[in-house]
Amino acid sequence: MLLKATKNRKPQKDSGTIKRVDVAMFEKVRSQMRRLSTDFEALSKKAPDAPMSKFKLTVVNEKLGDANRFLVPPFKPIEGFELFDDPILPSNSDAVMVLNQYLTCLERWRSAHIYFDESNYPKQWVWSVHGDSIPTERPTSVQ
Repeated sequence: MLLKATKNRKPQKDSGTIKRVDVAMFEKVRSQMRRLSTDFEALSKKAPDAPMSKFKLTVVNEKLGDANRFLVPPFKPIEGFELFDDPILPSNSDAVMVLNQYLTCLERWRSAHIYFDESNYPKQWVWSVHGDSIPTERPTSVQ
């Protein structure tokens, strides 16, 4: 069961809460994907249609695989897409497009798993982790 990020309320069902390890993994994956996106945006400005190297493809596919752990329907960014094909090297601009789609859906997933906690001071956005209070930033995509 997915949780709704509803201002001023805790999640409605504890069965849908996530674990501290999920938050840590999510934060790591999102941070790495943000950096990859920035790097590929710079490469794409210089050579948008240039194919990425096999090494870069391996790194991008590894991070996409990690993100796919979180991005199951209804958060799946691109229907039918899991990873880039190895024999057909994607271009820098392909990587930018896919990474940005994934980052948008990762934020949607995060927004669905946080709530605004008014019960403590300071009032803040926190992850929906059972028995734990892990602060996070304000959502940009409220579900």
